[in-house]
Amino acid sequence: MDILAYIQAKHNLIFKLVFVAFCSLLVALMLPDKAVKGHRVDSFTPVWQYDDLVVENDFLISKTSAEIRTERERIRKDAPIFFESRPQEKELKLKNLEQVRFGNPVLYNRIKPLFDSIYGRGVIESVPEEERNKTLFVSDGNYAEQSMYSNFFTLQSALAYLESELGDLQSDLNFLDFLTVTHFYSAVRTEMFLNSRLDQLSFYKPLPTTNVFSSTVIFTLKIRKLVFHGFVFLRGGSSALSSVWSYSCS
Repeated sequence: MDILAYIQAKHNLIFKLVFVAFCSLLVALMLPDKAVKGHRVDSFTPVWQYDDLVVENDFLISKTSAEIRTERERIRKDAPIFFESRPQEKELKLKNLEQVRFGNPVLYNRIKPLFDSIYGRGVIESVPEEERNKTLFVSDGNYAEQSMYSNFFTLQSALAYLESELGDLQSDLNFLDFLTVTHFYSAVRTEMFLNSRLDQLSFYKPLPTTNVFSSTVIFTLKIRKLVFHGFVFLRGGSSALSSVWSYSCS
């Protein structure tokens, strides 16, 4: 009865001892009963013991038809438009305006500054509404200057400007006789630039950056190392446990 009472009082300790003994017996049964010629892993042994494999060509990932179509639409949407400066017609219109000075000098002195202001900004050829927010280039020979469509007058806006400034003017002058376009839309230059951008479109996706690629390789090597350590431990038993642990921490 004393032994039974002792067991009841110390049942937690006895259970722990039985559990430890069982685990020890299970580990002992798993150990090999003969010498195992395993590979000893240390901190200087590479996981991949062979030469590096380097492909001769780059890996190319083709874009889908939808991706290529989307990029083409974006290029067309963002492509600038080109205009050519032609001041010859403006010079003829200003010469016609000079004739007003001989017939009505007061009227000439009032309207001449307004026309100078209009031609100073430039009169641009009208384009569709959806193209007016694009970047444009005005070429004068071999030189092209970047600008915006809103920086210029059109014939309609120039005429409206004159009417607003000369609304009280009593005259039969037709202002359109002295107005002309100075910057003309160049379909050839616009199409040439657009085609050059479309020709530069790549049909392949860019490869991952070096940092992303290195992180992926390091992560893969860590997984391979853990699997390799587990294999060595099962094959080498407790004799390889210390070396595997030291290499896993490296």
